[in-house]
Amino acid sequence: MKIPGKVMIPKEIIDFYKALNSTSSQTESSMDICLTGEQKELYNDQKVPLLNFIDFMPDRDEINRIFGEICQIILTHRPQVSVEIEKIRAELDVENRDLRLLLEQFVWQNETYIEDYVIEREINGEILSLVLFNVAKPLLKVYADAIKSQVPYDQWAQNTCPVCGWKASIAVISKQDKQRLLHCSLCDTAWSFKTMACTQCSNEDHSTLKYFSVEDDEAYRINVCEKCRGYIKTVDESKAALVKSAVEEDVRTIYLDIIAQQEGYLKTAISSDGHSN
Repeated sequence: MKIPGKVMIPKEIIDFYKALNSTSSQTESSMDICLTGEQKELYNDQKVPLLNFIDFMPDRDEINRIFGEICQIILTHRPQVSVEIEKIRAELDVENRDLRLLLEQFVWQNETYIEDYVIEREINGEILSLVLFNVAKPLLKVYADAIKSQVPYDQWAQNTCPVCGWKASIAVISKQDKQRLLHCSLCDTAWSFKTMACTQCSNEDHSTLKYFSVEDDEAYRINVCEKCRGYIKTVDESKAALVKSAVEEDVRTIYLDIIAQQEGYLKTAISSDGHSN
């Protein structure tokens, strides 16, 4: 099915996402992580994400630095939520120990903990998720980069990230071997996944899987599943004039998210806006 060409996204929205994605961690990228043979077996045999085997305890000062940077970016680009941001900042400044714990629970996708935190403190849950997601991203990427040489990802074959267990935000069809590579929404790890399977529910019933291609631009499409009503954006490297990083492509193709959601499909992976769509 063909869908209209690119929808023009206001420049300020693109600039906002680019600013969020420009934040990086100053943590040593060559951190020493060594998995045991038993851990590698659990990863291979039971498909346990690698984050379960390492001590994800980012430096408190580094967390605070990135937290301050993300809050400032949101205040600059989204002044309409300044009251919510200041409330979150005040809450976490008063209880500084909460930020690290809160971030860890967010990364482990402990929704109950986050929901209770939001209710007890009467803060905006969507804005908090936006902040936590973008604080976690650069920190998780350091861990992902450090651990990727420990085990191969080609046999993972799950719809969740082999490093952190989160779902993908975008897929890329490799120009070389036509593999579909999913790119983690949180740590940007890439891994191969079946071409004809839903990235949200793993459904392989081809009669319920389809895609929308962009008119006059075959490089981009939206793969959808009629069973779970989920979708993922896909970039075909062999048809694209220039494919940037998956993170940049995710921002550039926001218009595909708009089209998919207008058609009633849901993106259950967390994207740059920090919440499920």
